[in-house]
Amino acid sequence: MTILSLAFKELIYSGITPDIAFLDVEMPGRSGIHVGAELMQKNVYVKIIIITSFPDYLDEAMDFHVYRYLSKPIDENRFCRSLSAALKQLHMETVYIHVCTVDGGLKLRADEIICVERRKNKGSFAKKTEAFTRFMKMRKENFM
Repeated sequence: MTILSLAFKELIYSGITPDIAFLDVEMPGRSGIHVGAELMQKNVYVKIIIITSFPDYLDEAMDFHVYRYLSKPIDENRFCRSLSAALKQLHMETVYIHVCTVDGGLKLRADEIICVERRKNKGSFAKKTEAFTRFMKMRKENFM
């Protein structure tokens, strides 16, 4: 086994969830397409950028929504634009809202919140991943 394939195997089974991964389609031991799909199961926000000399895998890569598919030889400007766009997209997707609740504070990803409601000095919010609404103490300045 080569160091490269060992590194990807360790990455898949470690607790590390990268934000951006550059993968080749044909790597020793494992396809970059499969490694990318496994990384996306751990973190739906990961940006997978495939760098390869094999254009035939584009459809397969698009099936799991790769962020970019770059052909070798790599154009430096295109590479930099792709990385910059991935970083901007990550920033937009990972905006957090801090909410003070009766139980303490919560840090929620903005795209997880479905709605926020305020009645008098109490409020509630609903998250996509939770079927219940959590109540919180709210002050007027929370909405300004």
